[in-house]
Amino acid sequence: MTAAVASVKVGAERRARYQVPAELALAAVTLAVVFGFNRVFLDSTYLGPLTVVAVYSHALLAFARRRGWGIVVSGTVGLAGLVLVGTYLLFASTTRYGLPSGATLEASRSAVTQSWNTFQTVTAPAPPETGFLIACALALYFAAFLADWAAFRLWSAWEAVVPATTLFIFCSLLGSTLNRVLATSVFMATALAFLLMHSVAKRETSAGWLSTDVARGSASLTKTGALLAATAAVAGIALGPNLPGSDSDPLLCWNKCSAGKGANDRFTISPLVEIQNRLIEQANVELFQVESPNAAYWRMTSLDTFDGNSWRSKGKFVAADGDLDSPTPPADNSLVEQSYKITGLARLWIPAAYQPVFVSKDANARYQSDSSTLIVDTQLDTSDGLNYTVKSKIPSFTPDQLRGADRAIPEEIRQKYLGLPADFSSKARDDAARQTAEATDAYGKMKALQDWFQGPDFRYSLKVPAGHGERAIDDFLERKEGYCEQFAGTFAAMARSLGIPARVAVGFTWGDSDPRNPNLYHVRGEHAHAWPEVYLGQYGWVSFEPTPGRGAPNMQRWTDVAPAQATSDPSGTSTTSTNSAGTSVPGTAPTAPRSPAAIDPNQLDASSPGDQGAGAEPLSAIWWVLIRLLVVAALAAAYVIAVMALRRSRWNSRRQGARDPSARVRVAWQESVERLDLAGLAPAAAETHAEFATRAASAMPKTRAPLQVLAEHADAATFAAEMVDESVAVQAEDGCWMRWTRDL
Repeated sequence: MTAAVASVKVGAERRARYQVPAELALAAVTLAVVFGFNRVFLDSTYLGPLTVVAVYSHALLAFARRRGWGIVVSGTVGLAGLVLVGTYLLFASTTRYGLPSGATLEASRSAVTQSWNTFQTVTAPAPPETGFLIACALALYFAAFLADWAAFRLWSAWEAVVPATTLFIFCSLLGSTLNRVLATSVFMATALAFLLMHSVAKRETSAGWLSTDVARGSASLTKTGALLAATAAVAGIALGPNLPGSDSDPLLCWNKCSAGKGANDRFTISPLVEIQNRLIEQANVELFQVESPNAAYWRMTSLDTFDGNSWRSKGKFVAADGDLDSPTPPADNSLVEQSYKITGLARLWIPAAYQPVFVSKDANARYQSDSSTLIVDTQLDTSDGLNYTVKSKIPSFTPDQLRGADRAIPEEIRQKYLGLPADFSSKARDDAARQTAEATDAYGKMKALQDWFQGPDFRYSLKVPAGHGERAIDDFLERKEGYCEQFAGTFAAMARSLGIPARVAVGFTWGDSDPRNPNLYHVRGEHAHAWPEVYLGQYGWVSFEPTPGRGAPNMQRWTDVAPAQATSDPSGTSTTSTNSAGTSVPGTAPTAPRSPAAIDPNQLDASSPGDQGAGAEPLSAIWWVLIRLLVVAALAAAYVIAVMALRRSRWNSRRQGARDPSARVRVAWQESVERLDLAGLAPAAAETHAEFATRAASAMPKTRAPLQVLAEHADAATFAAEMVDESVAVQAEDGCWMRWTRDL
């Protein structure tokens, strides 16, 4: 065996020994980011798919480097493999012969579009929708790709941590405070471990340790570094949260942050953004049952804050066991007792008819009186499995009573329920003023606005984008079609523009009466609903119904809207509404929502916004994918350019620091070795300059003459600096390494 071949074998053995721990440490950093996603998502169902993506990405990239694949080939093959992995994880039923199909492309497009709509209105933690998982998978792959490139091709440790750190910070900005310390600790520990292992790996191939001391030097550096890293991590975890000011408001308040969050804080997705998904995906899924002598809207909560993008709420809840602090309006009302059995709601709310005045102990409830909202106690994640009783005083106003409502608005109501963004839609303001111009009192204005929405100009449709922000309001008023989310949110915002306090209530219509027990109602996803509530003086919060085809059994007296709701009529051509007495009456409700699988794409209205003919969908989906891939490629290119610019800056700084000819020669040799390392050639710790030059030349014959000359100059610069003059330095810089390394 020749010396050169033996040297190659020694280098390969050493590389396998030092590089694998560094690669595993880098993969652990990415997995720490995956763990940190728990602050963004409501449950842990995201964990499996994203863990598979992270492990796949690092394994594929390590394999590609060992096979000698270039950056472009590695990235292309890895991305193609990611598509296959993602398809099997998320869209297995859409494959054809085990490969992605046009149905896969359309399903992914639809999932991302839906998640984008949710992203614009939801406050983390959010449900791990498929579209979110697609975005996270792509982000993880590109982060792993860039990190692997920086760590093991450029051998730049800090730059390798940047992609994962960016993702982690992004999640921290969007996520809740849940598991904040734990997630940060895990990420910090893995990042420090990677930096340590990468430093040891790099020193083993480039440091001047004697060959007999390589193992001892590596072990010593690893032990010392691990001790320092562990000390820093433990100190940060133990001391950081206890330092003075750690609970203070941040200098930069992001996403409506606030201080004082405690262990009892509850975070959940706004129920308003779930309505479309429940109406379509869970149309026939039973969520709960109610036994009640009177049908009503089963209310979950009300949303009081409109920031221009979404309606949301936040309040303090107190333990509830028995009577509730609920002001009773001075009007006719009836005490109605309801018994609930929650089976599949999967949220923390406890439904109840408005206005609840009593809740049984077995509800394990907490209560917020301002919004009349019941939620489960802090030890429960959802209300699923609860069986409880609620007593509600259901009001029954007359139009004359409401017309005579006190026009004075209490200051606390004014401050909380009249807020609108400074740049609120001028179209919405103008339409509200125009439609209510003839009314002289608040009730009359709200009735006129409701009748406009219930009139022939507007149409109920689920084939519209989700959302109720300012842009969505303008689109809705132009399009004049939508579902309850748009009708309720727009109505409440327009009411506020008229100086009338308003909020959005979210819950369910009464559901389907059981044939064997007319007082037992089965409530499914298709019964999800939202409606506005308006503050009218001494009568408090009064509900209205602007959504066509919907009407509460107990509200007809002052709304003039007949009881109506969605039904599960399989013909899809008519509906039946049920009044408060439990009898059937003809209704004009829209066709019952159907699942996407039941919709014939050839029957979609091509003129409806967001809909296209069946023949156009594949092309639009392809353009959708291409545009997003271009955006991702541009971001990746920007990162590569930034890293290379930083590397070039370091080279320039190093050259400027080389003051004498011998130092300039050593810098020329070091940069040549770094460029050879990109091609998979790194010097072994025991190799001399000449030995490494010989080994590199056997793998890359074009480098033989210039590299051997440069090796001789490097020997002289290292061991006999006084023999190196200006001419040798110039030859090393301009005549040797620059000429041949440009071709690497």
